[in-house]
Amino acid sequence: RLQADVYHQRHRNMSNDSWNQFEGIGSRLIQGELQGLWLIPLLALPNAIYIWLWIAPDAWITTTKRATSITGGSWPSDKTGQGDQACKYLAVLAHTIKMIQAACVVAWFRLYSPDSLTPSGVLAQPTWRLILGFAGLAFGQCLNVAIYAAIGRNGVYYGSRLGAPLGPWCSGFPFNIPVVGRHPQYTGALLSLWGGVLLTADDSATAAGFPQVAILWTIFYIITGIVENTEGHGIVSDHPLRPDGPAARKQSKKVA
Repeated sequence: RLQADVYHQRHRNMSNDSWNQFEGIGSRLIQGELQGLWLIPLLALPNAIYIWLWIAPDAWITTTKRATSITGGSWPSDKTGQGDQACKYLAVLAHTIKMIQAACVVAWFRLYSPDSLTPSGVLAQPTWRLILGFAGLAFGQCLNVAIYAAIGRNGVYYGSRLGAPLGPWCSGFPFNIPVVGRHPQYTGALLSLWGGVLLTADDSATAAGFPQVAILWTIFYIITGIVENTEGHGIVSDHPLRPDGPAARKQSKKVA
């Protein structure tokens, strides 16, 4: 009887230990997920705005008109001027959100993994991660600069959807890069993001859930790119000089 009692007690202790270990693992996983949750709405915000105004550009024009009235500015009477004004407001909004996002990402690291953003923390990464990380950041920013140089502010900020004045249709760099050329700005953003992940996601940042946050951020960009690529909606870039765009198709029908 004594041996049986000892056996059952030992079995209960082992079960309790196993359950406690399981709870600890689950708690750490949940905590790691939750530590990034407050970032998610801020990361998704610009993509939600881009999808909204891509699908409903007139709503952004109306919003811009109201904002101009509130700030005491003059609203252009012509459609082209209105589109240009809408692009100006969108550029300001986009840059403001990006600065807020950057500040929040830094705050996240300061709260949950303060050593990851220090020079010593970055340089402690393996050599291969340093090389790939800095290369991703450099090429990503190169793409972002290149697209502004190629199509300007109105081209970047949906001027083709908002009716703003546009430059010539661009098929050169960075739009001539295979795969990347369809969405060079989003590709540049993702290369910069994952370059940053390689440089900063040490054990503490990984345990706090930063890679999961980066994956969600990536998904937001992919969804936005898919929406902007949807030919079936008939709203793919309607730049007047796009060779295969709506304007060109209308012209070819007239000629025919």
